[in-house]
Amino acid sequence: MKKTSAVLFIVTLLASAACAGDLTFITRAANDALGGAQYNAYIDLSTKHMDGTYTSVKLISIYDQPVTAGGFKGVKKMVNTFEIDCGRNVKRVLYIGFLDSNDKLIVDQAYPNAQDEGFGQGTVDTLVKPYLCK
Repeated sequence: MKKTSAVLFIVTLLASAACAGDLTFITRAANDALGGAQYNAYIDLSTKHMDGTYTSVKLISIYDQPVTAGGFKGVKKMVNTFEIDCGRNVKRVLYIGFLDSNDKLIVDQAYPNAQDEGFGQGTVDTLVKPYLCK
């Protein structure tokens, strides 16, 4: 198996496992960028870990109905690798994966050089923070 195929397989496996595992419910929300599509947001606390000053976790969004995202139709779940530097009060997203209703990976986007961002007000990101910054 080629290296890229192996990496894609592992990412798909992890995304599917995260969606099938024991998730911690964070909130019910709407994605304004997708016409107000309703979703439930969860984190997988089993993926929580420290890397330097950052604490990361998988953030999973499960939409009520399949939506169009990133130019793709039929997105049912979005899986992010989300990091927070609690001391500096910044966040960044290192990975976004879009999955369909059958947990098939539609989009696989890695951002290894993601820039730090501030937190918005009333966003799902702010609700993840207490789980990572204690």
